[in-house]
Amino acid sequence: MDMEKKEQYNNCLKFFRETKYAEALPLFNDYLQRNDLTTIEQSRTRYCVAACLLNLEGNDTIDAFNTNLEQYIEALSQTDQKDIAPPPSLDCFGISIRYSLKHIPLDKLAETIENRLKKFVKATEPKITLKDYLDKWKQELDAERRNYSDPNYNLKTIELANGLLKQMKDNPEFTQDRAVVYNILADIYYFSPPPEYQNASTPNAKLDKVRECLDNALQEVPNDLYAKTMKQNVDDLSSTALQIRRFQHDTNTRLGNIGTIAGELLKKTEVGSEWESDILTLKRELEGVNAIGRLIKRQKPGPDDWSEIDMADLVTSLLKERRWPPACSEIESPAEEEIWPEMMTLALDNLMRNTEEAYTRQGRPLPDHPCNIRWIPETRQLVYTDFAGGIDPALGDIFEPYNSSKGVYDNVGLGLTQTREALRIQGFDIALSKTQPDGGAEFIITLQA
Repeated sequence: MDMEKKEQYNNCLKFFRETKYAEALPLFNDYLQRNDLTTIEQSRTRYCVAACLLNLEGNDTIDAFNTNLEQYIEALSQTDQKDIAPPPSLDCFGISIRYSLKHIPLDKLAETIENRLKKFVKATEPKITLKDYLDKWKQELDAERRNYSDPNYNLKTIELANGLLKQMKDNPEFTQDRAVVYNILADIYYFSPPPEYQNASTPNAKLDKVRECLDNALQEVPNDLYAKTMKQNVDDLSSTALQIRRFQHDTNTRLGNIGTIAGELLKKTEVGSEWESDILTLKRELEGVNAIGRLIKRQKPGPDDWSEIDMADLVTSLLKERRWPPACSEIESPAEEEIWPEMMTLALDNLMRNTEEAYTRQGRPLPDHPCNIRWIPETRQLVYTDFAGGIDPALGDIFEPYNSSKGVYDNVGLGLTQTREALRIQGFDIALSKTQPDGGAEFIITLQA
């Protein structure tokens, strides 16, 4: 390498080592165009170009990456075997996998890597073997399974794993490796299953898939300790889950029966009587239990869950149940909105409960007018205001578990968390008003269009 060429290359490396990839890339490209390079020099430089492109954002680098990789492999194929160094060649294959994970559609991911694998192997055998490249693939698989910053890391891990298994199929040399990959798949399906394995209507699907992966691992290596232990845990969990589902079914049936009885009692009770309030409370508590159960399971509302409800009637019913004065509501009827009544009731009930508990914790009696509730039809917003104590900014997000709007730091519970979740499952949201009343709290519930 003459001095001028060496100086130019070192200048490229300076920016590359400082991770200034946007500055290094055009310098490397210029170096490639201006100099007559040996195949080793070409491959070394194109390795750096590939690394630069990997670390640049945007999808406009795909064509450049593919062209550079083809030229890198071409340079390798023309290099004397004794001059090929395995580490950079394997690392470049790893770069190609990582680049594919960032830019290649999921359904083309395994196919793309497989095609590149064949070209790498053809260019470097026998110096670098198929097993060497598959070991690198396995390393990238292990890294991707921990790439929690990518919301689709689980789906990409599954594609990588299945593609790798295809390459190792029926080859006794890879028996242990196949078991490792099956165990990785079992972990993914157990801890981060794809959406189709999270459906409540098919509760066994996830565990069945995990068990299938573990059985495959044990078929490869019968004494695989991880697969044996994990499978026993999955079997135990399946048995427990079945018992819980049976218990839930029986419990829901009984709660439904109690709700029906409460409804019949309400029909026989004199309007405005003390018994009417108690029965309303019982009926609403039963509906709340059902709503909380669906929240826990993250069950989305079905068509039958939505109803056109007058917000004035819904709020008045909750006030009557608590024996709070009707004047707490400033909502003029009709104020009809399509909502999930049980979830909206759960949200508002938790806000009222939050007000009650605040007065209790402070040793203050509940005032005659505990809250004020307004409806703004133009913006489809429900405004809930109380004067049970201001909000301590040190608490942070008061809708997170174990935070509170009332200045209590420990062991508060899930009331406001349930409020937010009960609204969000309907596509609505809740936030604190930008201007808070003195000695109180104001919440704004927004019904999205």
